[in-house]
Amino acid sequence: MLDANLRKENSWLALAGLYWLEQGENSFGTAPGNSIVFPSDYGPDSIGTFLVEGHEVILQVHEGLRVKVDGKLTSQAVLAPDTSGSPSEVTLGSLTFILIQREDSLAIRLWDNSRKQRKSFPGRQWFPIQDCYRIPGEYRKYDVDRMLSLQRKNAANYDAQPGGEVSFIINNLECSLVVFVESEGELFTLFNDLSNGQETYSSGRYLVLDPPQEGNVILDFNRAYNPPCAFTPHATCPLPPEQNRLKIPIPAGEKRPLSPA
Repeated sequence: MLDANLRKENSWLALAGLYWLEQGENSFGTAPGNSIVFPSDYGPDSIGTFLVEGHEVILQVHEGLRVKVDGKLTSQAVLAPDTSGSPSEVTLGSLTFILIQREDSLAIRLWDNSRKQRKSFPGRQWFPIQDCYRIPGEYRKYDVDRMLSLQRKNAANYDAQPGGEVSFIINNLECSLVVFVESEGELFTLFNDLSNGQETYSSGRYLVLDPPQEGNVILDFNRAYNPPCAFTPHATCPLPPEQNRLKIPIPAGEKRPLSPA
């Protein structure tokens, strides 16, 4: 995630809200009596409703109001969620929102591209590159399928299937991390370490490893980076599992944001 990507329209820094939907009608607007209350300067007191029927969500705005859904003016639309690969994009003034699905739960993700955070963000912070944090490791693929329960920030736990684990030695300590196999063969992992909350982001960091070569990998902690939830309180990032809590500090890679979420 380059700084420019964080600052662009509909980016993590532009997020203004995350609202979970209930089955049935969910009224929304800026007035306190709505099921979903947008920030007070973001539109009319009452805008309309989200009607949830199973996994289908129908947007209906009040008579006299019009929104754009995928660029077309309308007063009603069935919303495609982000898990479809092409979510319906709704715009109303400076606001943009989409439907997101996390397991069996549905939510509205709201952006406001006029948010000052897009311009005031001081940029991502990194430790100087240190060769001592490029660690050789050994990848062991799991012989049988396993499921691992992961927590999300702002959302329910979910089960994911790891591909194996990477073992390595750092500061004379034997360690291992559960990893997930990406589409191109890279290994992805989420980890905590004892620098979290001080020099690095409190909820942990992410790391991508190049594909194993005959079972050998390099863990380059200089490439450890913050999840989106380091930059916004409205993300639903997976958090590191208990198995991936390292008992040493790793002062390498990305630091804690200067203006943490």
